[in-house]
Amino acid sequence: MPILNKFFQSKTTTFTKAKENNEISEEVCVWNEENVLVCGNGLFYYQNENSLPEVLNKALRGGVDSEKNPIDSKPHYSNFHLTDVFGNYHQFFRPYTYKTKKLIVRTLPKAYARTNIDLVFTKSKKVLLSYTNLRTHLLDTPKNPNIQQALVSILRLSKNWLKLFYIPFYARKIIKLSGSVALLTRDVGDNYGHFINEVMMGLYQIRLSKKKVDFYILPQNYSFQKELPKILGINESQVIPATKSHLIFAQELIIPTLLNEYEIVEYRKYTHFRIFYQPSLIKHLYAEILSQSSILPTRKIFFTRPKDSNRNIINNDEVEAILKEFGFEIILPDSLSIQKQIELMQECKILAGMHGSSLINSIFLNKHATLFELFSEYYHDNCPHYIALAKGCKYFYMIGKTPDTSMHPQQENTYIEPNTLRKALENIKKYVEF
Repeated sequence: MPILNKFFQSKTTTFTKAKENNEISEEVCVWNEENVLVCGNGLFYYQNENSLPEVLNKALRGGVDSEKNPIDSKPHYSNFHLTDVFGNYHQFFRPYTYKTKKLIVRTLPKAYARTNIDLVFTKSKKVLLSYTNLRTHLLDTPKNPNIQQALVSILRLSKNWLKLFYIPFYARKIIKLSGSVALLTRDVGDNYGHFINEVMMGLYQIRLSKKKVDFYILPQNYSFQKELPKILGINESQVIPATKSHLIFAQELIIPTLLNEYEIVEYRKYTHFRIFYQPSLIKHLYAEILSQSSILPTRKIFFTRPKDSNRNIINNDEVEAILKEFGFEIILPDSLSIQKQIELMQECKILAGMHGSSLINSIFLNKHATLFELFSEYYHDNCPHYIALAKGCKYFYMIGKTPDTSMHPQQENTYIEPNTLRKALENIKKYVEF
């Protein structure tokens, strides 16, 4: 077993070793590491531990923005502890501090890449272990395993190496590309929320690096994956669709830093990833295409979910009727092009909806807008609320009841008690112009 492990290790490298061996020709830092305090009053950045108390005091006072919201004459809303709309505390909503890593765009000469997953090989055909969105690469060997762990590891690694390395290199045709190729694929890239957030974060990094790019490897399975790159100025002829069978060879492969800032949490009896932090550049991600109009947003939008989707509202008709009473329009975002969704968000002053990818559209909101998020009882991912806070929006949430827990928490439906929803909306009205 040690011999086999040593063999696997000989086929791998890291960013540091690859640079020493001239298998990384250039590194451009496009965003420095950041210390941030995340709380319900926003994101507060600080230089070091000595400056944290001052920042903490500002956050506790509500972090009042000197730029007054021109459409809001209501009292200032302060919610440092990220309590729900009724002031209740919940396990996965709490203030915390975090230090993110630098974002570095790297160039690899004569390198290889799988187009559908986070897998890059240097010119010597060594797996670049540092390039992963996970804490441990799929092809990495475990450190100091016991006998049982070693046996399991050998079986897993043998299967992964065969599937991810030997078959692509020796049993399939390698697609050769001249020029520079930007690798923007993610294994979650077919999800709308992950695509407009994490995949496009990679594109933004590469643009900040000022690197010339001839081709972009992108998932192209859905209309939004084809439409958004066009909106951002990428020609269709430059796009290479990411597919499961493709292994490409590029004269120059350009890779962004993958975001793997997450914690592992337990929802009921299930473990799950939960995002810790994303760089502050997220608020600049779509600045070039968002309207700079002085017209103030006026619409209140509730994003409904398809009838046959999971994570739905059991009494959806009842909930939508109440929201209409408060002036909300009911819109199914799945029926709109991404261009229409962007335009809609620019006109929206309050966005509400059940937790899901559609609420990642908060990335397109005006900084003075409000996000109201509904949750099932046991699944509390924080990506939409993190984006809303990064954008400078007000954020409110409400947790419903889940009568059926037979499925994974991420798929559970929820019941929203009607009178409780009315009270929630009335509470929001105290701080937000309706």
